[in-house]
Amino acid sequence: MARDGGGVLMTQAIHSIDLFRALIGVRRVTAAQVTRTDLHQLETEDLVSAMFALEGGGIGHLMATTALYPGRPESLELIGQLGSANLEGGSLQVHLLDGTKLFTQAEGGTGSGTNIMDFPNDAHRALLLDFVEAVEAERDPLVTGEQALATQILIDEILLVGAWQANAC
Repeated sequence: MARDGGGVLMTQAIHSIDLFRALIGVRRVTAAQVTRTDLHQLETEDLVSAMFALEGGGIGHLMATTALYPGRPESLELIGQLGSANLEGGSLQVHLLDGTKLFTQAEGGTGSGTNIMDFPNDAHRALLLDFVEAVEAERDPLVTGEQALATQILIDEILLVGAWQANAC
């Protein structure tokens, strides 16, 4: 807690949760299990599973853990009425029901997989620069405090609903 401020949700999964929340919209957490495995000696959780009621009426599922074999990239999969999209590491595949397939790959590292520090800092620098410019121009930044707070509130709700138990697994 003193070093990172939280477990797998705050330290490793926060950007994926933020992206999921921004893309889909989460109404509420419907179920969660939050635990610390025997694999790590931590003050906080290293394994979380949660289900959500989504804005569009669907259901969502989150699985976040540091108790996996190292090197597996993070993934986000969306399944909708027109098809599905799978973002794994820096690779995005879209499969539409009409048969259309789209693919794109990030240039350079993404911090995914075996080298968690292999990513450019361009996005972070752009957000910081936008924040400074927003303050100077007296406008809202691209990412507002309310948006960041919504992700923090969602994480808090997952932890509350999960009523986490240390060393349950």
